[in-house]
Amino acid sequence: MEFSQSRFQDVFSRIYEAIFDGVWYFVGIILAAYLFSGEESLFSNQLLGFIFSMIISVGIIGYLLLKYKNGSKQLCLNEDKFVYRDGQKVTEFAWQEYQGYKISRFPPYQVIIKDTIYDNTRFSYYAFSPQQRQQIFKILDTKSQ
Repeated sequence: MEFSQSRFQDVFSRIYEAIFDGVWYFVGIILAAYLFSGEESLFSNQLLGFIFSMIISVGIIGYLLLKYKNGSKQLCLNEDKFVYRDGQKVTEFAWQEYQGYKISRFPPYQVIIKDTIYDNTRFSYYAFSPQQRQQIFKILDTKSQ
């Protein structure tokens, strides 16, 4: 069975990952700014920072919409092998090498496919639609037995 990522799902999963990755950087920057500067200068340019953030956000979303006409990820789970394509990168192994999967505990959530060849293949939990995820996990569960 082949699963292709939709354009919406691609943009959604990229934004989801970027937000959670960015939160950790943002917390670090705010903490550093608070510790190494005077309290009155921390929020003095709040409006300018907000405008800059909005311009960057709109630019990134626009770039993703224009660059990826369709989703960049594909997953093919047939009787013989597991094949995952992320753009130009391809992960392929026979089911004999499959060792199970797990979902990461902390955001951004990732599906981690374990095998003996590549060790771990990772993709965003939200890379595929809820219906596709349900089918993917059902197939992976049957291959685990």
